[in-house]
Amino acid sequence: MCFSPEMDLVAGAVITGVGIDARRHVSNPRQLPLASLPVLFGVHQLIETIVWWELQGQVCHTAGGIAARIYLFIALFLVPIVVSAAFLALGLGRWRTMDSCSSPPVSSPVRSASMPCSTDLSTE
Repeated sequence: MCFSPEMDLVAGAVITGVGIDARRHVSNPRQLPLASLPVLFGVHQLIETIVWWELQGQVCHTAGGIAARIYLFIALFLVPIVVSAAFLALGLGRWRTMDSCSSPPVSSPVRSASMPCSTDLSTE
């Protein structure tokens, strides 16, 4: 959030709590990666708190450096993988659309029941 360590701490605790509750309400195992996203984002916020504290001199440089590396690992590596896996697990990714109709994913939400599943746009 980049406002203050106090704000990151409160936001991280609330978001993590929401994520834990979301995981408790999962009815299908395929929903688990999506329900886990708030936990990941909440932990990310809590780690940002440690980075803030290091910048203010309240935490040793080593702890701040480790927190900064973990923060970047989550942001640049883990979040893209978990978000992609969450939507693929639900069947909302490109592979589902390509398997069912072999059409681009952008057109799938607007396709009507009467439209064919062919991407051949040539006229006869």
